[in-house]
Amino acid sequence: MPCLAPSAPAAWTPAAEMMIAVALERAKLLRRARRRARILGASASAATALLCATAAMGGTLGDVRTVALPGSGTPGAITAGPDGNLWFTEVGTRTIGRMTPQGKATFFQLPRPESLAVGITAGPDGNVWFADAGADSIGRVTPAGAVSEFPLPTAKATPSAITSGPDGNLWFTEVAAAAVGRITPAGLISEFPLPEGAGRPGAIAAGPDGNLWFTEGEANAIGRITPTGSIGQFPLPAADGLPFGITAGPDRNLWFYTIGKPSRIGRITSGGKVSEFQIPYSGSSPGAIVAGPDGNLWYTESAANAIGRITPTGRISELTLAGRENVPGGITRGPGGSLWFTEEKSNAIGHIRIARESASRCVVPRLRGRTVAEARQLLRRAHCALGKVSGHGAHGRKAVVVNQAPAADRTLPAGAKVSLRLG
Repeated sequence: MPCLAPSAPAAWTPAAEMMIAVALERAKLLRRARRRARILGASASAATALLCATAAMGGTLGDVRTVALPGSGTPGAITAGPDGNLWFTEVGTRTIGRMTPQGKATFFQLPRPESLAVGITAGPDGNVWFADAGADSIGRVTPAGAVSEFPLPTAKATPSAITSGPDGNLWFTEVAAAAVGRITPAGLISEFPLPEGAGRPGAIAAGPDGNLWFTEGEANAIGRITPTGSIGQFPLPAADGLPFGITAGPDRNLWFYTIGKPSRIGRITSGGKVSEFQIPYSGSSPGAIVAGPDGNLWYTESAANAIGRITPTGRISELTLAGRENVPGGITRGPGGSLWFTEEKSNAIGHIRIARESASRCVVPRLRGRTVAEARQLLRRAHCALGKVSGHGAHGRKAVVVNQAPAADRTLPAGAKVSLRLG
């Protein structure tokens, strides 16, 4: 990939101040890092040397390469686009960025001077959608870079995170309005206020149960909303949690992280049962979490300057980044089965090529209640294979898995066969 020399760091702007309201812990960390960089008088040449470094430092997890971005922005959230490229938000420049897998970056200007894109996702319509917290709107950008925005009905709602839903619509959170929103690909918006006392929603993800799941930091809970707008809440067991990010896992559960001390990675079943796993560095300040191509969950650690991995059984490993205070933020599964992440302080995009020993394992997914077609897809994603299928209605379309062997969460060699019994 090319390595481009960055310009001087951007000044701290009112737009970045709004980012604090949307992502308080990470923005505070970035602010401290920039202040320290100014005090130290870090030179552009030193920054270039840092960003151009490639890493074999990940041990068995993988190798890391970074691509410096031109300009003075701060990359935040990132997603794999429907066009095979990476798309990301930029704080301070009012742009949406697009990067090819080869490292070529292009930026598209947002139309309003107060715009601040903070959340981004691939849409069901072949476009990329984003939450514009500054302009109180939901935006859409085509693969060619044409930008449209749809104002929210509620003023000063502060949209934050956004995801594609199981119903063919986009779902997003409204931090200031304490609501969850839905927008159709045609731009029709509906809003669903959270119950009194529920707190403010943060991140949001589509669950394997056909619902949307979101974090509630102030209420220390995980929320669930059905496509028709019915809302439920599941309190976390640890009182100091502050859940912030969430994603669907390969095991039919939702995985989230908390930014309290100690920081934790959490797992919640569709029935609301919660398990939590403490991150080794208690104040790591996780920034985002995603299901990886290897059947594990991967997350950024802004304060620890690292990328973490947790298996479906709760085993945690960490990959430390080269240099100081890169501040990894967003992370996504990208083209080629790799992971891509943003470096907020370094103004760069990182790329993790997962090590063979990490990627070539079959982590058996939980298949109970799935059809054979769904089970086959989940097994393929987890690097497993479909074995013998037996039981009543084994060839019927409505038959579902009632038992499996080996059991879920087992770690086996790649290609291991999983037998199913249907009922």
